[in-house]
Amino acid sequence: MKPLYLMLSMFAIGLTSTAALAEATSIPDAASLPNVSPANSDLVNRGAYIARAADCMACHGDDYVGGNAIETPMGDIYSTNITPSKQYGIGKFDPCRQSRIYKLGRF
Repeated sequence: MKPLYLMLSMFAIGLTSTAALAEATSIPDAASLPNVSPANSDLVNRGAYIARAADCMACHGDDYVGGNAIETPMGDIYSTNITPSKQYGIGKFDPCRQSRIYKLGRF
């Protein structure tokens, strides 16, 4: 009988802690996340899917303009602008350069 009581009490503790964590966790509004839609092209939908899966907003911000400081033991690192702007973002990068940046983490 003791193992049954122990198992039930552990289940109850796990259930209440899961509920408490679920309430404490904030989920961003769906409107601020990249939108995957049948109205978009396949390329746009793929980009939105990758941006959501990779959680790009965590470092680059809700609008992907960057400038957010990420604290490290070596000092702050600032996220870059990954919008399609040709003047400020990555709009002028060709696909080979973009692929290299994503794979190597540098230009």
